[in-house]
Amino acid sequence: YFRIFRKMAQDRRPRPQQQSYRSNLLENDENDAIASILGSKQVILSASVAQLIVAYPDPRRWTRNRTGVICFVKDNAKKSYFIRMVDIVARNTVFDQELYEQIEYKTPKDHFHMFPEIGRA
Repeated sequence: YFRIFRKMAQDRRPRPQQQSYRSNLLENDENDAIASILGSKQVILSASVAQLIVAYPDPRRWTRNRTGVICFVKDNAKKSYFIRMVDIVARNTVFDQELYEQIEYKTPKDHFHMFPEIGRA
C-alpha cells in the first residue's frame, strides 16, 4: 500500500515549466519584451519577424498593416495554441489567431499565410 501511495504522490509533482523559444533574429531585450508582453502563462514555441497584411477596409485589396514579431504560442491559461503578433514598440498584441481543429488556413504562396477574419477590434 505504501509503495502505491508513494508512486501516486510522485506522479502529482508539477512538471518543470517549459522554456519559451528565443529568436536569434532578435536581441535579448527584444526576446524579453515579447515574453513580458505575452505573459508568464504563455510559452513561445517559435518566433520570427513578420508583416501583417490585411484586406481591410477594401476586401479586394491587400494593405500592409504592421511589422512585428509573429509567435507560435502555447497558452496554458486557455489550454490552446495561438499565432500571435506582438508590436514591441507599442508593447501589445496586434494579431491573435487561435489554432483550432476546423480552422480554415491557406498558404497561396511561400511565406504568405491566410487566416479567416472572425471580427475586427
